[in-house]
Amino acid sequence: MYAVQPKKMNADWQQNKHITGAKKRFNKAGYATQNDANFFAMKILEAYPQIAKAIAIRFPYLIVDEAQDTSDIQMRIIDLLIENGLSEVMLVGDPDQAIFEWNDAKPELLTQKYTEWENSMILNENRRSSQNICSFTFGISSLENASVSVNEEVAQFEFQPKVIVYDKNLPQIVSEFIAECQQQGIVVSKESTAIIYRSKSIINEILEIPEIDFRAKSWTDNHTREFALGKFLYDNNRFKEGFRIIEKVLLRTLLDLSFCSENDIDTAISKMGFVALKSQVYAFMNMLPKTDISIGEWVVKTNAVLKENNTGIELHIHKDSSGSSFSQLFLNGDKQIIEKEYRYGTIHSVKGETFDAALMILRTKGIGSAYKTLLNKNTHISASEELRIAYVGMTRPRKILVIAVPNEDNKTAWENKLKNN
Repeated sequence: MYAVQPKKMNADWQQNKHITGAKKRFNKAGYATQNDANFFAMKILEAYPQIAKAIAIRFPYLIVDEAQDTSDIQMRIIDLLIENGLSEVMLVGDPDQAIFEWNDAKPELLTQKYTEWENSMILNENRRSSQNICSFTFGISSLENASVSVNEEVAQFEFQPKVIVYDKNLPQIVSEFIAECQQQGIVVSKESTAIIYRSKSIINEILEIPEIDFRAKSWTDNHTREFALGKFLYDNNRFKEGFRIIEKVLLRTLLDLSFCSENDIDTAISKMGFVALKSQVYAFMNMLPKTDISIGEWVVKTNAVLKENNTGIELHIHKDSSGSSFSQLFLNGDKQIIEKEYRYGTIHSVKGETFDAALMILRTKGIGSAYKTLLNKNTHISASEELRIAYVGMTRPRKILVIAVPNEDNKTAWENKLKNN
């Protein structure tokens, strides 16, 4: 039903002694990733069943949300707890929204449990979207019937989801979408309105900020980047974030620290006083030039100011990027750096969130086969993570859904799939 072929680990990676040796040293030093922690927990529960029994008694109820994103190890931990007395277990998930296979998630594990457990059920009431959106997105889902919208506020919202074509006019597409939202009574804000996309580079086109050549080198040292980022955020009304970055990099540079921790900041406060430290950081921030010039010009002007004030700090920028703007250097497809009235980000960055309106922009392909090929071959959503990613994006909005694709062939393919319900 939702069968997905598990990915195999690259044999060369397994045989790489440098990597496995580094991993052992990493663990021996007391460091662990979240995946390591899961593995160690599983091994402990296997070796000491009494610990699993104690956990089952201490926590008699277990609810796992987004269960389609569980890994082999995580599901094994759940099984071990069940084997040792845990009886009240609920897994809630949607295999159609499994988009983290790159992080060891295996949606088929949830499907197996759905088949094995007798009291499993399909939840097919939608508490987010209008019936029009439920019916539209049904065409790509694995559901037998379209979800039923039970949100009285939006269930009968009349806007019909649609697929449109863009051609080097994404700023116009976005402007028209925002205007349409306003006409439909939506107050546009970061909470209500989202522009989402599969490719991070799309935001460059929307904001009309040229991409930097991926081969270009930007930074010769990390402290230059952090001084520049802190000031750029501060200049773009992200005062708290910018201030915090400058505070840390300033203390790290002046005190010759490899890393500035919260303890280092507390120590500085105890020595200087809270007001004195914050005042000096604020004065330093305002001493730096504005970031509305190229990074090369900014570094030259900043170094002059730093030298004039005898700070002992000098910044450097690689010649490849000296002519780049701050927007080019720091624009991030997942995090809203440039201020806009709407929310923008990749589909992955908004998973689990809800908006009144969403414009989803796709290229001709994500990773692997082109969307048109997948759609025309009637590829099942369980067999394509790219289709599942698109499905996650198109199920974010409550009232308005618009999908933008790069040509008429793609428009036809998407429409045929989505309207075939």
